[in-house]
Amino acid sequence: MGMRFTLAKAAGAVSTWGLRHVAHRPAANLPGKIALKVDPALLDELRGKCAEGSVITVGTNGKTSTNNLLADAFEAAGRTIICNRTGANLAAGIASALLQQPAAQWGVFECDELWLAHVLPHLRSRYVLLLNLFRDQLDRCGEIDRIQTSIAGALAASPDTVLLYNADDPLCARIADTVVNRSIPFGLDEDLKLAQNTVADAQMCQKCDGMVRYRYRQYGQLGDYFCDQCDFARPALVYAGRDIAIGAAGVTMAAEAMEAGEEVPQVLSGLTFVLTGTLAASGMTRDEAGARLKAMGAKVSGSVSKKTSFVVAGESAGSKYDKAVSLGVPVLDEAALLHLLETGEVPRDI
Repeated sequence: MGMRFTLAKAAGAVSTWGLRHVAHRPAANLPGKIALKVDPALLDELRGKCAEGSVITVGTNGKTSTNNLLADAFEAAGRTIICNRTGANLAAGIASALLQQPAAQWGVFECDELWLAHVLPHLRSRYVLLLNLFRDQLDRCGEIDRIQTSIAGALAASPDTVLLYNADDPLCARIADTVVNRSIPFGLDEDLKLAQNTVADAQMCQKCDGMVRYRYRQYGQLGDYFCDQCDFARPALVYAGRDIAIGAAGVTMAAEAMEAGEEVPQVLSGLTFVLTGTLAASGMTRDEAGARLKAMGAKVSGSVSKKTSFVVAGESAGSKYDKAVSLGVPVLDEAALLHLLETGEVPRDI
């Protein structure tokens, strides 16, 4: 911790006092903005105030509500937290919260979608919670693919961060499909039979030029989707909301973990997989297989290299299979993949 960090903390403290006691303002943004000007590495220095790590909530809609619910849940579980509850969700707002609040066990932050790339590489959060993506503030954000690229880049800069994502949103699922981070899909596992309009921000498949189709749709592009021209589909849910009731008193549901509510063992931690070809014999799409591998701790990549642990080759496997053979990377067939997913036993002799 050098002189710049010391000066940044002092500037944050003085501006916080002045805003709260003289201007009678909440001091949610400006102290962090000033401190970051003094020390651009401020967030790197401050992340140690969250002893057990942090979780960042990101998405178009529902960030503040979800972030505050998470904060309440942490506190109800007896954990101490640092949180930007007011919704100041740029780097300055998160820096302000870290400067002003005492050290705690967890940091619970919401972050603007485009600002995640400026925050996550410094905080190196344990979890990112991705809620949904809709067209919003087109003058600032542009089209959704720009936001997807930005979020994926932020996750690439913090590869140990676990991505928890709303698998009901094909735009979120596409991000999970492109990053190497361990990803855990959640969603609603039943049709709420809500009235629909014709507007959706993801009418085209995220992997080919086909149209997205739905077994049921909840809202906008959210629902149980699939493409009948490729293997893009909603991945198998690791956590699912069921028995959902919506009424004047609020919303209730049962949250269930995968098959019997057991915690997913992280037996594949440290391994990187590449999936190629069509996994017809396994009864899964590549996205579904990738989600299950990630849920067991593995990283799933889109390209083969000497660092790849295994390549899973289905029918019509192409250039990725050829590259794996040339590099000496072990290749698993679908039977071996199913055995791995069912038992957690990593093949040793291939």
